[in-house]
Amino acid sequence: MAAAAAFLPFLPLLPMQVLLNNFLYDLSEVPIPNDRVDDADLERPHRWDLAAVRRFMVVLGTISSVFDAATFTLLLALCHATPEQFRTGWFIESLATQVLVIFVIRTRLNPLRSRPSRVLAATSLAVIAAAVVLPYSPIGGWFGFVPLPPAFLLALAIIAACYLLLAECAKRWFYRRHPPRGTMRSPVARPSAIAWWYSGVIASRVPGAMPANRRVSYRPMLPNVSRCAPSACSTPSSARAKSPRGW
Repeated sequence: MAAAAAFLPFLPLLPMQVLLNNFLYDLSEVPIPNDRVDDADLERPHRWDLAAVRRFMVVLGTISSVFDAATFTLLLALCHATPEQFRTGWFIESLATQVLVIFVIRTRLNPLRSRPSRVLAATSLAVIAAAVVLPYSPIGGWFGFVPLPPAFLLALAIIAACYLLLAECAKRWFYRRHPPRGTMRSPVARPSAIAWWYSGVIASRVPGAMPANRRVSYRPMLPNVSRCAPSACSTPSSARAKSPRGW
């Protein structure tokens, strides 16, 4: 949009329209934390590959810029839109594409098979419906929108569908060319001396908590202070050698 402002004789979107566009888009993405995740992504922890993220941004950003230029050409050269019609059509098309493309990039699988959460889908569709209905409502004039002819809406729907289809093809090509680097092993904490001592308490106090052949090594760790003399409560050096980690 910034590049278009340098060539168009009018602003592509008014400041109030830009704020409304951003507000509706942010509102549609609020349920993302409650979205479903593919089972393959939950099997093991994954590493963040920032280089792959940057490459993916370049690929998808290039496609988005090409379709922005196609939308400008359609509205100006083919539909001969007025500045108000141009802003209205650009507002609807930009909001619809940036909301719907989330369902493409949220998964490496087919977006029709990897179903999102119901709240995310409902919120996104409601925002798109609001953007389409807004120019025909009484408050549409407050934001500088005007009703569009049905041919305009049909052309914008075709452009949005082509954009989503090309984004899906680009996503599949990208993951074939740049597959994930793999998963990382889950961190395994080394047991501390306190953990060993506590496991010895459980093994010695709870019957059946640990096999008898493993409970033997923990018995020297837990002398019965109330029933033995101070000299008898000391742990023999031979027993300490058998205990894990020197206990």
